[in-house]
Amino acid sequence: MAKKKRKTIPKPKTTIAMLQESRNGGQLALRGYSYQFLYSCYLMISAMNEGVMFKLEGIEDIDYTICSNDKNVITHIQLKYSTTKQDASFMTSVIKNFLEAYLIDKNRRFKLIYDFVFATGNLSKLIQQNLDAASRKYWQGVVEKIKKANTLWNWSGYDFDDFISKISFENIEKSSLEASVECALIERFDITTNNIHLFANGIKMFCLDKMENRGDVTLKEIQKCIEAVKFDIGKGVQNPAHSWIKRIVFTASNHTLSDYYEGKKATPADIANDLPISRPILEKELIDSVHNNMITVIKSSSGQGKTSLALKTQFALRSEYTPYQILCCDDVQELGHIVDYFYARTRLGEKPLILLDNLDAHLCKWNKLAQLMQSGVMQNYKLIVTSRENDWYNYD
Repeated sequence: MAKKKRKTIPKPKTTIAMLQESRNGGQLALRGYSYQFLYSCYLMISAMNEGVMFKLEGIEDIDYTICSNDKNVITHIQLKYSTTKQDASFMTSVIKNFLEAYLIDKNRRFKLIYDFVFATGNLSKLIQQNLDAASRKYWQGVVEKIKKANTLWNWSGYDFDDFISKISFENIEKSSLEASVECALIERFDITTNNIHLFANGIKMFCLDKMENRGDVTLKEIQKCIEAVKFDIGKGVQNPAHSWIKRIVFTASNHTLSDYYEGKKATPADIANDLPISRPILEKELIDSVHNNMITVIKSSSGQGKTSLALKTQFALRSEYTPYQILCCDDVQELGHIVDYFYARTRLGEKPLILLDNLDAHLCKWNKLAQLMQSGVMQNYKLIVTSRENDWYNYD
């Protein structure tokens, strides 16, 4: 009677360091993913031309199409990275993936880009494309096992030698890819080395988006990405609007009820302590207006608490919006900098609630700002404008 195999009970981890070391699956997966990601960036830059198209995360990690004389030559590229030595069993899943596409279209080509050390034997002979009788028999056996497990695939016309001839291999070290991306950018797009990391980062973000959405990549799209980075660099390293715009922070202080009087010009600290006289009906109307309209205007004669009402509205909505105040702007032609500033904030996920307070002498300018913000690509922002009634209606 055969003896039953005893189950091996794993030893418990006795320290947090041991536990952390044992849970390295995510780290290993990320190493392989970053290898694929960096190579995708490099290939898009170095091999891109008219008539070339890439699909990231298509049938394989990269589907590489070259159109020549109205004929498409398609190569499916898979990437493999490992810090440990690999033998022939490592290649079985790759062969299966390539074989499934080959049986559908025998004109397809396949390529394995790898960074690992392989053992001497059947795998090394396949990668070096030097099969002898023994290694050829081994890989034929691998295909036969795949065939038995997938009898519904269309095996008519299958030819082992033809299939193997369609597979190529290339060893590229992960450590070299970061520099290779930058070198390819300099060579292909005449980029100065001072700004190269900005272009590399732009390509990486472009590549991530294409991988996530399984998108096609063409030369025109790469050029558009490069030009967008050039345009941003051309604006300068700092937006001057940073000095014209203040984020409003509501901080509590030690006020008492004796400070609670009519006519007080509120500060953010006052508002945080609920000090200016409460006007619940007006405050509710303003909150409703902000929710329902892009621009809310508070018009009254001087000294009637416009600032207090505007700040109270911002304070009430601070959990939903981020409050800002525009302090000044000297020239209407500089309004674009303000639009760029808040566009950057919205891209970071903020919803700015922007106060234009007591800027009555420049109402024409601020009206132009509102037009620019409404006509652009910005969303999720609101404007509160305080003004004397006469100034609002009588500007040039």
